Amino acid sequence: MTETRHIAQDKTPRRATATPPGWSRHKLRRRILSLVNNGWLWVGAILTVFPIYWLISTSFVPKEDILNAEQKLFPDIFTWENYALVLANSEFWPSFRNSMIVSLVVTVVGAYVATLAGYAFAKLHFRGRDVLFKLVLASMMIPFMVSLTTNYVIISNLGLLNTLLAVILPQLAPAFGIFWMRQFIQTAVADELIEAARIDGASEIRAFRSIVLPILRPGIAGLMIWLFLSSWTQLLLPLTYLLDEKTYPLFINSLRTFPAIPVTHLLIAASVLSMIPIVLLYVFAQKSFVSGLSAGAIKG
Repeated sequence: MTETRHIAQDKTPRRATATPPGWSRHKLRRRILSLVNNGWLWVGAILTVFPIYWLISTSFVPKEDILNAEQKLFPDIFTWENYALVLANSEFWPSFRNSMIVSLVVTVVGAYVATLAGYAFAKLHFRGRDVLFKLVLASMMIPFMVSLTTNYVIISNLGLLNTLLAVILPQLAPAFGIFWMRQFIQTAVADELIEAARIDGASEIRAFRSIVLPILRPGIAGLMIWLFLSSWTQLLLPLTYLLDEKTYPLFINSLRTFPAIPVTHLLIAASVLSMIPIVLLYVFAQKSFVSGLSAGAIKG
């Protein structure tokens, strides 16, 4: 009898484990959305990186193959001849040195000026502060070409034409840099810290140097990358103010002045070399740049 009952119990159908209704469908939908989003990210990454890859790979291709219409995704022949010709040019190193001087001075001094101005607009209270800041913002909306003639007259009257100072001075007070640092300071620096320093007897400059400045390192690092990038790629200012001296963008532009000689291989190699300082700077300051962008975008 007992064995019969056990057999009967074994033959009874078991209920399937209950699962929440729609759970598997919801999980499947989430996976599909994740795959679609990742797919779009991969497509965007490929579209962004492919032109850079094509530029770098083409820079190692001989001149005859570059001018050939049938270029390959993976070239068969690689050569350093294009870079050797660019580096052997008598104007390469002087123009590279001039661009480094201009970019470094603009980066350091411009970041210092923008940080002080941003701190004043964010934490100091003085008459006309809001109006003055609105004027700074309004200057960002004016095309640079509008003020180019006026700046040229001022630079000429100062006797700075054909000098690197003519390229440096107009970039030392960037309106966007002031706006960047004001937003970052408002987000990262609490008013209580500054008030505590004032109560302890610290001057405004001492409070800024000892308390505020260490907090602003990520924002300053991000600003310095932006300043270096904008100054390193600046073409209009040196093209307008320099006659004998050349910066690196002017050097690349001068390679195009030989219409009878195909210089595409030289332009490509010189363009790749211009990317090296920017890539190195971004690699060493990537974390600070990203954190500076994130913190500056929180509060408007």
